[in-house]
Amino acid sequence: MLNLSPGPTHIPPFVLRAMNQAPMHHKSAETTAVFGNIFSTLQHVYGTQEPVLVFTGSGTLVGEIAIQQLAQQCSSVLTVSSGRFGQRWTDLCQRYGMKVHCVEAPWGEQPSLQQIHNACEKFQADAFVVVHSETSTGTFQDINAMCETVRAVHPDCFMIVDAITSVLVHEFHMDAWNIDVVLGSTQKGFGSPPGLGFLGVSERFVKELSPTAGLYGNIPLAIEQWHDSQVSFTPALHVLKALEQACEYIEQYSVERMQQRSAYLRDQVHAIVERCGLQVFSKSPANGVTAVQIPNAQAKHVKHNLEQSGILVGGGQDHLAGDIIRIGHMGFCEPRHVAQLIPVLSHCASTIDLSPDRDALMKIAEELLVSPFNDRSIE
Repeated sequence: MLNLSPGPTHIPPFVLRAMNQAPMHHKSAETTAVFGNIFSTLQHVYGTQEPVLVFTGSGTLVGEIAIQQLAQQCSSVLTVSSGRFGQRWTDLCQRYGMKVHCVEAPWGEQPSLQQIHNACEKFQADAFVVVHSETSTGTFQDINAMCETVRAVHPDCFMIVDAITSVLVHEFHMDAWNIDVVLGSTQKGFGSPPGLGFLGVSERFVKELSPTAGLYGNIPLAIEQWHDSQVSFTPALHVLKALEQACEYIEQYSVERMQQRSAYLRDQVHAIVERCGLQVFSKSPANGVTAVQIPNAQAKHVKHNLEQSGILVGGGQDHLAGDIIRIGHMGFCEPRHVAQLIPVLSHCASTIDLSPDRDALMKIAEELLVSPFNDRSIE
């Protein structure tokens, strides 16, 4: 099965092979060296000199850790909801008792900066929570511009960014953009198995943390361990080894080229979709995920047919379940993988009474197969 889902994304064999060994002891010198290498790459990827902490769990876990500790020092928060994950962080802030003002946009769009500015003038916010790449709709949000807009009205506001599907996919600079907390995980742009979450934290955010009685999500305790190239509790060791291999490759291939490859694949997938007679759903498309509008509520039918032909994609979520499919093209997804989508998607389009431009699709396939973004050395 070719994995073109929004995540967990395609994992290359060399990353999988790293898991095929007996686990290290979690406090051994070997594990400390592994963590040291990973921590260095995470800082590089995030664009920061601040700690990027690693927790065993999902991206939602590290998001909850951040919001739980945020709730101890902030009473009000401004959020952006333009998809399922923006809704999730809005709901979580409410669950922790904070007063929440949500700036909403239709799914597949990002709110305007004027909307953000107007919300800031009406609502006193201690923190701003936003998703960089809304995976549920394949939508990019300009978080740098949004954070600057918020900061112009509320200069002391903490900036919390869900970058789970944007690091290594879009340009990202935690320090230069003055972001206080950044969420991430292994199974998206890092092309590794799920199981580890990342939490970048600024010095300003850490200084304002209230004492907590908790252990597992205790950020100051995790930072103490980070300085010793360790984590507080036993990590998912096999996932750790897989991530180490992915990080080694990322450093060699370069962060910038990973981002460029995702952007290139976005453009090619859009061209394929259009030549099949279909439409891209998002009005602000992300680099790592393309949501495809399927006419006449036949998305589940198309998704099933793709899977029957050996291609795994994501379905729509919530009210979009019957209307879109989601194609992932981040991490270790390469042009030659996307080329395999062409005959299958064009056939699916034919079954729902569309007329694919097969000559144009053939030219796209030829370009994808000879693209310099293919790297067969990783197999």
